[in-house]
Amino acid sequence: MSGPSHPPCRLLAVAEGPCLCEFTAEILQPHGYEVDIARDGEAAWRKLQTRPYNLLLIENDLPGLDGVELLKKLRSAAMPLPVVMVIDFLPSWQSVEYPWLLKATKLFKPYSFEDLLGLLKKMVPTEMKYG
Repeated sequence: MSGPSHPPCRLLAVAEGPCLCEFTAEILQPHGYEVDIARDGEAAWRKLQTRPYNLLLIENDLPGLDGVELLKKLRSAAMPLPVVMVIDFLPSWQSVEYPWLLKATKLFKPYSFEDLLGLLKKMVPTEMKYG
């Protein structure tokens, strides 16, 4: 019998652009991460209601329900899921107006694969089983 004896760490990657999601899934899978994809905040919210995840990797700039509003919805529903918010910059007023954003880990663009993988390994080791 080959392969890991534990289920992979399951992430939900949310980005409008298909390249970012597919690239993220492709590079993380060999490192023990299972990556589901959503193209907007509403699709991500639906997936979060139906499957357990270990981490949410989300861009802020999304059509419809953006990343900040999705994070607000997540925290309002008392979902303690760790979140990595991928952003270009964070205006100081957003931290004041959206206090739940302070607890999200920020990954600033541009970032490297090593930056992303290192951050994920610190936050959610691949040995962690999904809930």
